[in-house]
Amino acid sequence: MVAQRNKILGKESTALLLSIMGFLIYTLTLCAVYFQEKPINLGNFRSIFIDYLAFFYYSVYLIMMALIFKEKYDIMSGTFSLIVSLLAFFGLEILGFNSVNYLLQHLVHMAVASLVLGNVLAFWCYIRGLSLPPNEINPKTIGKDTLYCYIIGREVRPRLFGYLDLKMYVNRICVVSAVLLDCAFLYQELIRSLTLQSYDLNKSFIVMEVIHLIYCFDGVVAEYTYEYSLEIQKDGFGYVSAVGYFIYPFIISTVPYHFLQAKTELAAWKLVTIICLFTVGFLLFRIANNQKYNFKVNAQKQGAKFPTNSKNKKLLCSGLWGFVRHPNYLGDILMNISYTGLTISTTVILPLLEVPFLIHRSIRDNKLCREKYGDLWHEYCEKVKYVLIPRIY
Repeated sequence: MVAQRNKILGKESTALLLSIMGFLIYTLTLCAVYFQEKPINLGNFRSIFIDYLAFFYYSVYLIMMALIFKEKYDIMSGTFSLIVSLLAFFGLEILGFNSVNYLLQHLVHMAVASLVLGNVLAFWCYIRGLSLPPNEINPKTIGKDTLYCYIIGREVRPRLFGYLDLKMYVNRICVVSAVLLDCAFLYQELIRSLTLQSYDLNKSFIVMEVIHLIYCFDGVVAEYTYEYSLEIQKDGFGYVSAVGYFIYPFIISTVPYHFLQAKTELAAWKLVTIICLFTVGFLLFRIANNQKYNFKVNAQKQGAKFPTNSKNKKLLCSGLWGFVRHPNYLGDILMNISYTGLTISTTVILPLLEVPFLIHRSIRDNKLCREKYGDLWHEYCEKVKYVLIPRIY
C-alpha cells in the first residue's frame, strides 16, 4: 500500500485500495450467490446488492452501538457492547423474528450497507476536516490532493458531535459485528445438526468456527490495548478506517461461511495442524500485544531502556520482542494460514490479502521507527536481527 518512497499511500495505491474493496465485496457476493444457486446477471443485480430493509436494520444497529458506546477502554468496555448486541440479536430470534436466518440471507445486503455508510462517514469527516485549524490537520495530508485526503483522513482523532470517538467506535463495530456473525453461523449449524435422537455436526466447521470466534472475541475483550496503537495515535481517519472497519467483519466471515455452506470435511491431520497453527499464532499475537501494552503503560516494569541524546525514548526488547521485531505480526500470519483450512478455495482469499499486508506493514513500521528513534533503533536491530521469522526474515 505504499506507492511513494516517503509516503504511506499514493495515487496508484489509492486506486488499488478502492479496487480491492470492490473485489472483496464481489467475492463475498459470489460466495453467497453461488450457494443460493442464483446467477449473477443484470436482471437480478439490484436484488443481489440492494435491500432497503437490510440497510435500515444495519443503520439501526450502528445507532444502537453509538448510544451504548462508553469512552472507557478496559476489558469490559467492548464486552458490554457485545453482550447488549447478542441479547438484542438472539432475543429477537427467541421472540420469533428469525433474526439469524434473516442475517444469513442478507449478508451481501448488509455488507453493501456497511460500504455505503462507511463512505458517508468518511465523506463527513473529510468535509469536517476542511475547516480544521492548521495545527489539527493530519500532517500526512498537508499539500496532498482531494482523493488522497479523503482516503487517509485529514483529522487524526475526530469525534462525532464532540462525543463519539470515531476511531474506537468503528473498531468496536468491527469486532462486535464479527462475533455476532460467528455466533449466527454457529447457531445455524447447531439448530441444523442437533436433534433429540442424534447429532450430525460438521467437525470441520466447528473447528474453523471456534478458532475464528476466539480471534474475534479477543478483539472485543482486548480493545483497550488498541488505544495505544500507531493507527489510533498517529494515522488519520478517512476512507481506509471508516469503510475498512465497517466492511471487514463481512470479509473475514467468508471463512466460517464457506465451511457452513459447503459442508467441507477436512482430514483429521489437517484439523490437528490447523489447531496447532492457530494456537501458536494466537499465543504469539496476544502475548506480544500484551507485552507492548504493558510496556507503554508502565515501561519501568519490563523491557530495556535506551535513552537518546535528545529525549528519554525507550524500546521494548525483552520477551517476545527480543525474539523478532514484530512477533504480533508473525502470530497474525500463522492464524491467517490456519483460516485457509489447508485447502484451495475461497478461504485463501483473506490470507492472500492479509499476509502481504502484514509483511508490508512490518517494512513500514521499521522505516517509521528508524526515522523516530534513529541510533536507538539501529541498536535494537543489532540486538534483534530478524523482522518476522528467525534466520529467514
